[in-house]
Amino acid sequence: MRIAVLLLLGAVVVAASAQEPDVTFRTGVSLVRIDTQVMQGGRPVPGLTKDDFVLYDQGAPQPINYVAADQEPLDLLLLLDVSDSMRDAIKAVNSVTGKALEQLKEGDRVALARFTSQFSLVVPFTEELSKIRTASEVIAAQDFSGGTDIIRALEESAAAFQSEKRTARRRAVLMITDGKAPHYFRDEDAMRRLWAADVVVHALLVKSKSKESSLPIDMPKLTDATGGEAIRADQPGAAFEELMERVRRRYTILYPLPAGTAEQQRTVRVELSEAAKKRYPKATVRARRGYVWSPDAGTSDTLVPPAPM
Repeated sequence: MRIAVLLLLGAVVVAASAQEPDVTFRTGVSLVRIDTQVMQGGRPVPGLTKDDFVLYDQGAPQPINYVAADQEPLDLLLLLDVSDSMRDAIKAVNSVTGKALEQLKEGDRVALARFTSQFSLVVPFTEELSKIRTASEVIAAQDFSGGTDIIRALEESAAAFQSEKRTARRRAVLMITDGKAPHYFRDEDAMRRLWAADVVVHALLVKSKSKESSLPIDMPKLTDATGGEAIRADQPGAAFEELMERVRRRYTILYPLPAGTAEQQRTVRVELSEAAKKRYPKATVRARRGYVWSPDAGTSDTLVPPAPM
């Protein structure tokens, strides 16, 4: 299924038609994109179609133009916390990096970054996954030291995505951290930058060995605000493989941009249809919960997600 999509702060402009006979797209139609996860029994639910979803914008049901899983290529930034408390966890993750990357498809790109109180983009986005494996091995063998600034790392990650050309590619950050940081949690600023970059954030939270005084960081709140998830793990290696699979196996849902006014905050809710609920009675759906409508300097409509609700 081929679609040419222009992403503008979370909005998409579709300029082609899907191959499915009952799905058509008009050139220049602005569509809202919702990156959606459906899980049951700890596993992604495969094979869903647009008839399996119900989507509400401002409480009103919306027509869904397009639903696909594993179709759009993925840009994934692996973000490694290399503060002193993370030594064992990063080494465990490195031992399975090659296997975890097998979850990706041809055309997917990966970047690798490390952070303490400073952020460093070690490998820019590339389809050559061998570069990621090699760099991961180098990082795991280096000294681990320094404090932790999770929010700065996420802001810099957003900037890395912003420097990339806007395409139909899905965008995600997978952060591996113990979630401990002595720095002020500038969550609203970070979220705005992540939303502007159209990034879904996922976090693998490992057991902390940090002895430093740390402010509590609500990572699930942060990831939920982008439609991502945070999972806690005693076995970082195995959990890394599992989370990689979840990141890759998500649905893209597109629906027409409703009429709105500048800076209007709109809510979004994604559910399974009644028929799908009967087939998957224990399924859970994860997607971002809203956006803010705003004009884009006379070129196209743009969408920016709201502050966490």
